[in-house]
Amino acid sequence: MRMIETQIIPRLMLSHRSPAASLPASRPPPSTDEVGELARLVIAHPASTARAYVDAMRGQGLSLDSIFVDLLGPAARMLGELWMEDLCSFADVTVGLSRLHQLVHDLSPSFVGGKRTGPNLGTVILAPAPGEQHTFGMLIASEFFRRAGWAVRAVTSVHSADLVDLVSNEWVQMVGFSVSNPKLADALRVLIHTLRNVSKNPDLIVMIGGASAEELRTRSRELGEVVCMANAQEAVDFLEQHLEQRPKEVGR
Repeated sequence: MRMIETQIIPRLMLSHRSPAASLPASRPPPSTDEVGELARLVIAHPASTARAYVDAMRGQGLSLDSIFVDLLGPAARMLGELWMEDLCSFADVTVGLSRLHQLVHDLSPSFVGGKRTGPNLGTVILAPAPGEQHTFGMLIASEFFRRAGWAVRAVTSVHSADLVDLVSNEWVQMVGFSVSNPKLADALRVLIHTLRNVSKNPDLIVMIGGASAEELRTRSRELGEVVCMANAQEAVDFLEQHLEQRPKEVGR
């Protein structure tokens, strides 16, 4: 009965409502229990079950922005926490993350199409910090940047030399790093210093996001004047505001 009430009926309503029908105005962000339920679903059930669960929340008025930031991202982090606490296996985490990736892929057309975009504003590169294993948050961030009109290169696994080649040969407005462990800061500092030295864009912006972004904020000068952002929308807003205040680049 709980599955019928919370998943099947809302999904049927979404499928059969008329185009003119409107969603409820809004609903609060997902609770910790709701995030935990999604984490459980992506481990134990087919991807279609997790999709029905997310669709039910959309039917209640939860925005796609909140689904990406407040539901999918935290569910991915919770999978990692469950594994660290030996409450699920590495295989469970792998399967669960794969299904979360599928959810992002399925929702992407609606999300990116949710805001009119003009010509590309420029290129941003999103990459894991050296040694970083967690990349799901980077995937979420790439959707926000694409929706805002940026050309995004999201690299889930790249050698530092490859990243150096990219910024030295192409005009890149920003490089964003995902960092979940502050112990990776030293290797990241060296890479950021190298990128700034070789960048074709002398005003390259370097941004840090992820679980350790707040912790590394106090070390931003040491890391090379980086910008630390708490979430993807803040990162997009900062980049747009920063570039509005900057004179147009010469010689692009």
